Amino acid sequence: MNPKNRLLRFVIRLIAICAVLCAFLFWRADPLNLRAPSDQNLLAIFQEHRAAFEQVRQMLVEDLRNAPVNKSGVKQLKAKQSQKYKQLVAEIYPGLEANVDWDESVRFHFEGGMISALGPDWMKGIVYVPGDYHRLGNLLPDLDNARKLAADVYLRQIEPNWFIIYQRDE
Repeated sequence: MNPKNRLLRFVIRLIAICAVLCAFLFWRADPLNLRAPSDQNLLAIFQEHRAAFEQVRQMLVEDLRNAPVNKSGVKQLKAKQSQKYKQLVAEIYPGLEANVDWDESVRFHFEGGMISALGPDWMKGIVYVPGDYHRLGNLLPDLDNARKLAADVYLRQIEPNWFIIYQRDE
């Protein structure tokens, strides 16, 4: 085989590898929200695992209230390290992340994506809001096409204090 053919094959393979790598990175970043679960899917998961959602919420809120503060002024949550917490989260949805905020709202992140560390990014999940939800986002009857809306936080009520959440930042 002559050197030109070898060089050509090498370049073609390199381009193919780069194309596959770029496609994989685009799929992982998911800027088009292709992996976003449908509202119906989230509603079904919530109804099926309602008790687990409540237990995780209670664990995180109780932990937030009692957690010691480190030298940086950040509370050290221990609930996420417990076997019970890990079991409940795994029961609800594989790869689910749950976070509690200072106001005791709890977010369950089902899917999300981003193009770069500088944004834009998005997240869809379920949130418990203990107080007035208006401070968190805009209430809509359907969030399946929320990616077409302006960057903001949107909510769809499931039951009192529980919402489907879609957040997109730019």
